[in-house]
Amino acid sequence: ADDGKVGLVCAGNEEESVPLTRVSVSCTVINLTANVSTTCTYKNNSDHQVDAKFVFPLNNVAVYSFEARMGDYRLVAKCRPREEAKVTYDQALATGHTTFMAEQDEHNDDVFQIRIGNIPSQATVFIVLKYVGHLDVENVVVDKKNHSRAIFTLPAALTPRYKPDYNKGKEGYENGSVSGGICPYTISFSANVMMSLKIASVTAADDVYNVEWDSFDHRRAKVALLSEFEADHDLQMIILTEGKIESFAAVEMGGTDDPNILGKACIMAQFMPDFSAIAKVQDVKSEVIFVVDRSGYMHGQNIKFAADSLLLLLKGLPKGCRFQIISYGDMNTALFPE
Repeated sequence: ADDGKVGLVCAGNEEESVPLTRVSVSCTVINLTANVSTTCTYKNNSDHQVDAKFVFPLNNVAVYSFEARMGDYRLVAKCRPREEAKVTYDQALATGHTTFMAEQDEHNDDVFQIRIGNIPSQATVFIVLKYVGHLDVENVVVDKKNHSRAIFTLPAALTPRYKPDYNKGKEGYENGSVSGGICPYTISFSANVMMSLKIASVTAADDVYNVEWDSFDHRRAKVALLSEFEADHDLQMIILTEGKIESFAAVEMGGTDDPNILGKACIMAQFMPDFSAIAKVQDVKSEVIFVVDRSGYMHGQNIKFAADSLLLLLKGLPKGCRFQIISYGDMNTALFPE
């Protein structure tokens, strides 16, 4: 987004924005994967209708569902070619209809934009966004016992920072922050947490959670934000497990009646190497192995993007680092014999 602005920004005048009034978040965490559903409530407090766009950076998350609701309208996004979607959007806008268009930034693959036109004065807009992401994890020692911390962080675009702005007399969003006299929005957060290890605690550095155990072995829990959220930090949930989270693979079965990619089964492999034994060794020799998919699914632009990414990673390897490239399709091939 231009100048790092996020949220519901007015098209053509990005100094003006539609105020965020409430954020509602519910998620399901299974091991290190989070399925998140968010509802953002915005209200056009101006005395005129506005044409706006919702800007959401894709920082390590993938959006899979979008809905926009206003009054009696409920619109669900569908994928269309970019130019076809723009023609439909412009036609609807010209006839005075409320219309929505979600698109990916052509110049930045990591920004998801939702164009919203003709928001009447004093109208309330609900944006329902669903995405999947992963949790950061670190191994720690507590009371001489091995534990792991799985850290869930809500994207800052959904909880813009509040800070006093002495140079502006009005509220506005800029660089992911909110300025004004008071924090203009409220937030609710709940989560169902399921871990393969016993959960020792669910905490945060700046917030307080209520935890209800959903199983006798404390591997399942229902979590809700108990404290009032102050928008001066990221909303995080730190899940401490008893024992270290090891490498594992998770399988998600596809829908049997869906002919597209959602009908296919998929596997997520999580590798958790333990480098503690060599953490203090100087000049450690390292080797990096790149695994590249060159199956039929990767034809066209996909394989080009993979090649560009691989080249970028190769340029970033440290001096003296050994590397190997293994590609797979109909058969597996290694770049070097050993």
